[in-house]
Parts: sequence; C-alpha cells; structure tokens
Amino acid sequence: MGDLRRADPGLHVGLQVTNSSRVCELARHGEIDLGFIESPGRPAGLRSRAVAGDRLVLVAPPGHRWTRRRRPVDPAEVAATPLITREAGSGTRQAAAQAFAAHGLEPVPPLLELGSSTAVRNAVVAGAGPALISELVVAADLAAGTLTGIEIAGMTVERSLRAVWRTGADPTGPAAALLARARRPPAKA
Repeated sequence: MGDLRRADPGLHVGLQVTNSSRVCELARHGEIDLGFIESPGRPAGLRSRAVAGDRLVLVAPPGHRWTRRRRPVDPAEVAATPLITREAGSGTRQAAAQAFAAHGLEPVPPLLELGSSTAVRNAVVAGAGPALISELVVAADLAAGTLTGIEIAGMTVERSLRAVWRTGADPTGPAAALLARARRPPAKA
C-alpha cells in the first residue's frame, strides 16, 4: 500500500483489519474491491488468487514447560491444552482446527480468544500461554528469543494467503495495482 501511495500521492487508500470470514462477506457484497485472507481453501462465491504462503507455528514464552523438552510435543497434548487463539471466523483458527481434525482431534476451548494476530502475539510475549500463530507474525520474536518455537510431532500447518474479490470482474485501478504488488516482493526503499 505504501508503494501505491508513493506512485500516486493523491490516491486514497483505506484499510479494514478483520477476520477472513468478514473479508469474504465484504467482498461478496461489493463493499470492498479487494481483500486478503488466510483461510484454508478457496472461498465460495468469490474469485481468488494465492499471493503468498505461510505456516502456523506453536510458540510459547521462554520458560514454558514445552520449551524445555528435547522432543516434539504430541498433537493430542497440544489439542488438550487451552491455547491463546484468534476469534471464530479467523483463517488462522480455521487452519488450526483443520490440522487437528486431520489427526482426529478437537481442541479444547481457548485460554484466550483475541481479535488480531498482534494481540495473540502480545499475550504470548506477556507470558499468558502458548499459541498457534503465523510464522510471519512472530519471525522477529523467534529470532530474538522473545518467543520459543515448539515442534509438533507429525503436524505442520501450511496455508496460502489469498487475495479475494467479487465474481464477475477482475480488480481494476488501485485494487488491480495492489493485487499485482501483493504477488511480488516489496520495492527496496
């Protein structure tokens, strides 16, 4: 979005941060020209294009009991542990539920249910508990040691990040330019 503004300083760019289900709803009703989601699969009734990849990682604050293990945590133990999660309707929560379901597991109710990945990250950093969260969100924390990544035995949660828009027409104008930029690395400043 910054690239778009630099290329056209008079351009008005609006951004709403919400969960994947709401983004799809807004796109279906024509309330947004383009949205980005992290839900598993292609959303019904919308056009979409994968623009990036991501994976969910299990993280905990340093000193959490899982960080002291020398072997991966069993998926059943993770599912039986209340985690800090995104709210219902988020693509992150849907992807995690699908990964557990693939192992025949249903997670227990969350420890905390928060409305953004940043809020989830902050709660884990503050020591509230572990979370399954986007690796993109916590990469700097993992590198700095602020958070510890914990391997889950036999379970990886990879997903596509997708752009979505209404069926019937391709994005035009600034939405088309944003879609094109989303598919390539950002320009160096």
